[in-house]
Amino acid sequence: MDDRQSFKFGFLLECTQAGLTPSEMEAGLDTLIKQGLFGDTASKLFDVATGVGGLGLAAGGLLGAGAGYMLGNATEQPIDPEEVKKREMISVLQQYAAQARRNSQRIQYRQPQARVKPPSLFPV
Repeated sequence: MDDRQSFKFGFLLECTQAGLTPSEMEAGLDTLIKQGLFGDTASKLFDVATGVGGLGLAAGGLLGAGAGYMLGNATEQPIDPEEVKKREMISVLQQYAAQARRNSQRIQYRQPQARVKPPSLFPV
């Protein structure tokens, strides 16, 4: 966020915490613009916004990651190494069988050779 956006965010945050209506917020912003009180007020609002927003973002991210991890572990089935080995072996054997079938079909399928008619002694 640049300074202008962070000021707007902080100002709106402070106004909502104070319970102001949108029209009162607009009037307060117009007053600030006319008086030129951006320097000190903007830095204070920016500090408040980053403190509150940063904590909220961090907490939300941590809660989301923790909940996702717990739900992922809750739905995960226990893994048996022997079962994984069997599945891998079956997969490899299926690949070999498919390759053998392809080779067999390739060998059985030969292009027909052109037959040359032998010369005949008695023309028809």
